[in-house]
Amino acid sequence: MTENSVQSRAAPFWERVERALNNYSLANRIVGTTFIPIVLLIVFSASQSYTTYREYRINKEIQYVAGLSIELSNLLHELQKEEGLSAIYLSSYGDSDAINSLVVQKEITNHAIDAFKVSASEEKLGSLNRDLHKALQSVQSAVGQLDQARSYVLNVDFAAERQKDERIANMSFVERQVLPPRVFPIAIMQRDYSKMYSALLKFVSDMNHAVSDAVITRRISALLALMQLLELSGSERTSVAIGFSSGYFDAERFSEFMELLGQQKGAEKAYKNLAEDEFWDSYEALSVELSTSAVNEIRMMIVDLEGGDFEDAGYTADGWYEASSQRMNMIKQVSDTLAEKISEQAGGKADRAFVIAVMYGVIVAMVALLFLGALVISRSVSRPLLMLNKKIGQLAEGQLDVEVPYQSYGAEIGSIAKALENFKESNLERARLEQAAQKSAEDQRLGDEDRRARQEKLREEERQRELQVVAEREARARRLEERISAFDEMIEEKNRGFATAIEQMEKAAIRMSDSAKKMEAQTVAATQDAEKTASNVRTVSSATEEVASSVSEISNQMEHSSSISSDAITKVDATAEIAASLAESSRNIGNVINLINEIAEQTNLLALNATIEAARAGDAGLGFAVVASEVKELANQTANATNDIVDQISQVQTISDKVVKTISETKMAIQENSEVALSVNAATEQQSYSTREILHNIREAAKLTESVSEQIKHLKEGSQEALSGSVQVQESSQSLTEISRGLSKTIEDFLRDIRAI
Repeated sequence: MTENSVQSRAAPFWERVERALNNYSLANRIVGTTFIPIVLLIVFSASQSYTTYREYRINKEIQYVAGLSIELSNLLHELQKEEGLSAIYLSSYGDSDAINSLVVQKEITNHAIDAFKVSASEEKLGSLNRDLHKALQSVQSAVGQLDQARSYVLNVDFAAERQKDERIANMSFVERQVLPPRVFPIAIMQRDYSKMYSALLKFVSDMNHAVSDAVITRRISALLALMQLLELSGSERTSVAIGFSSGYFDAERFSEFMELLGQQKGAEKAYKNLAEDEFWDSYEALSVELSTSAVNEIRMMIVDLEGGDFEDAGYTADGWYEASSQRMNMIKQVSDTLAEKISEQAGGKADRAFVIAVMYGVIVAMVALLFLGALVISRSVSRPLLMLNKKIGQLAEGQLDVEVPYQSYGAEIGSIAKALENFKESNLERARLEQAAQKSAEDQRLGDEDRRARQEKLREEERQRELQVVAEREARARRLEERISAFDEMIEEKNRGFATAIEQMEKAAIRMSDSAKKMEAQTVAATQDAEKTASNVRTVSSATEEVASSVSEISNQMEHSSSISSDAITKVDATAEIAASLAESSRNIGNVINLINEIAEQTNLLALNATIEAARAGDAGLGFAVVASEVKELANQTANATNDIVDQISQVQTISDKVVKTISETKMAIQENSEVALSVNAATEQQSYSTREILHNIREAAKLTESVSEQIKHLKEGSQEALSGSVQVQESSQSLTEISRGLSKTIEDFLRDIRAI
């Protein structure tokens, strides 16, 4: 078969493949090519990442539990020590040395419990699987029963136990056989502690169920064998310590001892089969080192004696306890080393698993980015191709105004866009040339018709312009008529307002004229009243001067009366003559008093008139009214004083009639008359001073009255000027009325002329 025939058959096949693939878009082909392998790779990587992450979590749990097993081993070891010391304390019936050792060991055990609780906190337990979590909670619950076991040990009634021992010792063999099995306090105590040991060992056993690695599983099994060996060694230590403490090893305890030896050998064999060489060699070396210790000697002695009496054996419970504790410390040391190795191995596997999980996670992320990149690339190719395909369709339909995008792109997309743009420009140029040719032929065919149409159009435009000019003139005339009408209405409205204002101004001028006339009449009346007031003030002034003269006369008469009274005192013998003279003087004084009363009444009347006139004068006579009121008050005081003088004169006349009766009474009357005269003299002086003040005030009132008269004269002149101004206002308003009428007539003539145009 020739090469050409092969190629001819292969060509249709690839053409069919190409045709089939081109039924799908470029984006679908690119995404479809990468989708299946990418999805498979993502599923595989995610599965591996989950598996390795789960392995990481499990190894982290084993690392934590292995570290926790060291705390469990410490707790188990200290609990076994406490159990042994408790057994010694019970078997010694409460020995003081035993209780002291037990108290110290309890403190050590409490520290181990606290360390275990810190390592097994709830925050750390949350990361464990359900089985380990449940087993660890069982350990915590069992450790919580320790206080109850301790309380039982401390509350044992040793006196009752001794009585039981003595009663059994005094029984016969037959009686002992029918007794029910006795439960010793040590057995109860061992049962409580055994529950805690079982819970601790079960937790280590459950660690195997959470591990899939064979090496770690084997090491955990070896660790469990060591911890079982440690637990059996503790039971052996307790059992033998009880025997030494009681001094006797019965058959039952010997059988228990032999059973414990066999179980320990089985545990050692299991550890040898499970442990790696390095761990077994380490254990064996320590065992050889302790092979010559007291533990093996005591064991051989117990086996040789097959139990019995230990009182003369040469060993004590404390010695056995110390030797057995050394052996158990060796076992614990090996178990701690193994636990640390398990923790280290689990930590290493966890770190490796974490790294692998991260690597698979990175692979998943990279594959996802690869798929995203494929989507972006397919979109970057398919989207421009679809857009260019759309533009090609539009150009094919004849839409030459489309804008071709992606011309600035490089590679194939840019080349296709540029070629499409060139194609569009070529079509545009061809269309332009075709339009130019068609336009030239059309212009030639329509040339004559176009010229005729243009001439007709020019004539029509000229006619339209003439019609437009006529229409504009008519419109301008209408607008002018409208504005004239509006102006006419506005002028009429202004004239009406102007006439109203002139009419109001005339009325105001008339009112002003009437007011000025009334003011002038009132001013004349005020002038007359002011002149009357001035005349009355002058009259009051004259009367006041007369009052002042009368008061001066009264003062002189009172001085004369005082002189007569003084002479009467010195001339007591001439009583009759003095009495006659006194009667005459009294009558004279009565006449003077009558005169004073008349003057006071006249003054009071004048003051009343002055008050009335001051009230008429208004504010100008206010000061004069006050002075008139004071004058009236002084006149009233003068009248009252004269009345008092009348009374005194009556008394003097009475005394004058009785002076003849007794000189003594005459002397007293003369003295009283002298005192009255002095009082009258003082009152007279006061009246004289007041009268002078009244006279001064009246003169001031006269001056004020004259000033008021002058102001009234000025007011009269102002009212006359106001009257003259009001007359001028009336004349001006009449002139404005005439002017307004003339202006209205002028405007009417103007508007009439405008309308006539």
